[in-house]
Amino acid sequence: MSSDHHELGPADAGRYARDVREAIDRVLEEVRVSLDSTLRRLATTIAADARASDLRFSDALRRMDEAPSLRGVLDALMDAVGHETDRSALLILSQRRLRGWSSSGFVGLGADPKAIDLPSDPDGLLGAAIRAKAIISSPSSIAVASGSERPQFAQGSGARDAIAVPVVLGGTVAAVLYADSPTAGDPSSWTDAVNRLVRYAELLLEARTTRYLTSVDGDAPLSTVSAGVRGGSGGPR
Repeated sequence: MSSDHHELGPADAGRYARDVREAIDRVLEEVRVSLDSTLRRLATTIAADARASDLRFSDALRRMDEAPSLRGVLDALMDAVGHETDRSALLILSQRRLRGWSSSGFVGLGADPKAIDLPSDPDGLLGAAIRAKAIISSPSSIAVASGSERPQFAQGSGARDAIAVPVVLGGTVAAVLYADSPTAGDPSSWTDAVNRLVRYAELLLEARTTRYLTSVDGDAPLSTVSAGVRGGSGGPR
């Protein structure tokens, strides 16, 4: 009985093994070259993004430093935050109310900051940040499930990651910033930037306020700060 089966001799087996190894090596080299090229492109993109982010952040700090008044500091802050997130609003605590001072990116109620008027200790995200005197975040899953999590002026806009960041001066919350963006990837890419910007503005505001209160009256109330921010004159510079 004939058979088509052919057993390789030692020499043939050796050549076959070498051919297989060489084929595998060629495939691995192609994969390595492709992966190296992809990684280089990715590294270049990340480095470029990081440089752009660093330049943007440095420019924001410079503009806050050079602002001639408290209002100028807050203007520079809100402009910088607007480059980091989709929507933002700054609310000032004054006379037991939380009133809109500036907003960006909103339609409807949030588009007019003067229309924002809330209790000084509201429910949801803003109230939590005020009570904690610290940044509070609200992932989109929570915001969608709980209609009261986000403030009224920020509702009805789909899945968004949101944060509230208080501005604390002399241990007292003087304002709170709300910001959100559509859910996409890691929200820390913008929430960390917004928090750093607010913290820097907070340091500037507190330093300028301290100098002003010291020059006028060492026991002057913190409400003087809010008055200076709202009025734009007669307050800290």
